[in-house]
Formats: sequence, C-alpha cells, structure tokens
Amino acid sequence: MATKKVYFYAASLTDGNEKKFSNEELKAKLTEIIERNGHENGEYRSVDISPPSEPLHMVLDVFKYKEDRLFCRISKQKLNSSVIQREYTTFKKEDVLPSGTERKNGIELYTFGVLEYSSGIFSIVSAQGAPRIKALSNLFELYMESCKLELISIPNINGIDAFYKGKEPEVSQIEIEVPLPSAATLEHVFGWSNDECLEVLCEQKLRLNVTVKGEPRNPILTGENESRSIVDKIKKGLSGYNKAKLKGKIEKGKSQDYNFFEENFSYPIDIAEYQVENYERVYYTVDELVDLYRQNLVSAYRENEKILKEITGR
Repeated sequence: MATKKVYFYAASLTDGNEKKFSNEELKAKLTEIIERNGHENGEYRSVDISPPSEPLHMVLDVFKYKEDRLFCRISKQKLNSSVIQREYTTFKKEDVLPSGTERKNGIELYTFGVLEYSSGIFSIVSAQGAPRIKALSNLFELYMESCKLELISIPNINGIDAFYKGKEPEVSQIEIEVPLPSAATLEHVFGWSNDECLEVLCEQKLRLNVTVKGEPRNPILTGENESRSIVDKIKKGLSGYNKAKLKGKIEKGKSQDYNFFEENFSYPIDIAEYQVENYERVYYTVDELVDLYRQNLVSAYRENEKILKEITGR
C-alpha cells in the first residue's frame, strides 16, 4: 500500500475581458476541446497538451468528462535513455526504447486528477516527475486561446482551521522540531556535564526533534477544548520552530497530518500496488490502477467537500 497526497485547487475560467464563466460553462468548453482534439483510444481520449517551447510531450488522457466530473491522467515524457529494462535471471540490460526516437514514441511519468463540475474544485495526486497542475491550463492555451484557465491552490492554513473548528476532534501525534537548545538546557535535560562536549554540540547548529504519540490507534488528546488549546499553543510558538506537525481527525474521519509549515491543503490516500494470489504478490497493471486512483480521488474530495466549499466560497 502506497500513501500519496492529494492537493486541491479552485478552477476559474475567464475570457479576454476577465469575465468569469460558470462551472457549467467550464464543463461545456472542456467537452468541446476534448471532443474536437482528443484521439480515440478505446475507453478514453488522449489530448496533446505539450507546450510549444518543450521538445518532449505532455498528454492528457480523459476517461470521464460528460457527467458529474472530469477524470484524467496527466503524463509527461521522459528521455528514452532515462530508464532501462533488465532480465533478472541473467541481469542482462536492454533499452526500453532506442534513444533519439523521442519524437515518435516515448516513456512517460504520470499522475491522476479529478475536476468536480459542481464546485469547480480540481484534485490532483502528487507524483514525482509527473506534470504540475498548470499542465491542465495548456488545454485552453493550445485549443481555445480566447479563454484562460486558472487553478488556484487552496491554502493549508484553512485546513488547520477546519480541524480547529471541527466536531469530535482527536489528536494522535504531535511533532515539533526546534534549533538545538543551549548547553545549560542539554545538561539539565540529559544530565550531560562535559562542558567541552556540550560546547561542540551547540556549535554544530543541530536540531532537536520531539514526537509525542500514544499507543497505536489511541489518541493523546480528545475533545474540542483540549484540541483547540494545543493548536493555539503550536501557533503561538511557530516563530521558534523549524517544523510543526499535528496528526488528528474530526467527525470520525480519516486521520491526517496538519503541517503548520506546508502552504497547500492536502489529504492522504492509500493506493494498493498489488494483490495477493496463491501467496504471491501480483502487481496491478497500468490499466488496473486507473480505477483505483479514480475511486480514491473521488473519495478524497467527498471527505473534504464541506471544508473545501467553505474555503473557496463555492
């Protein structure tokens, strides 16, 4: 099981006079672009969203777009020489694709995203090497220049506020990192008495990481007063911290991290990489992963729909 983060963005479509289109109009224009420019590939359509200035390709594979949401895979081409294949009985290496043929065929890294038409909120899975969120805007830059699609990140501080104001909050872990304290403090806490050793430690500019957590599946704090109090204390001390994270949940939801130093609101999802058959791992294919990502992305949005709408005013 791989844990990945979903980030949320507010989609806004405007014309040349900065007039904002409704979410229904956004859906209509996306549908027009996809149907006019998409290449049929069985159960999905593929649209080239490569920026003119980039020699390598970006592709949008659209699996759903006609009903309540757009569900897509966004991929970015890598150089053919960046990966190899190997036969593990002989350990002989072979090229996946010959270098120099990137214009004709290639290898790609990808991620998945969902645009909910009702709210205009786009959810995307963070994946190293995959295209960034702006890749979706390329649809309009390339195929409908009269319109501009903006995707504005939803701030994380609003997620912390949602936890602060939420019902039945529970805190299961607190993690704080601070610059290494003075020699006198270290001597008091750890009982160290060698002045030269303490002096060397303090000159190294080391950091002290403190994690407080209870037994597995047992919170360390419950109730609105206690949970709000710890959030207030962390906020008050932020100027003296290098890192501050709180793990908790509200209203019987899924436990998640609230990072006081992370800018954008995120939510964790678990993606199964394999299933067990006859006591052996059988890894999912690329096609099988499509539905796993779709289900997790839709679920992540639904679990956060209320706070996302409150934050964006939608």
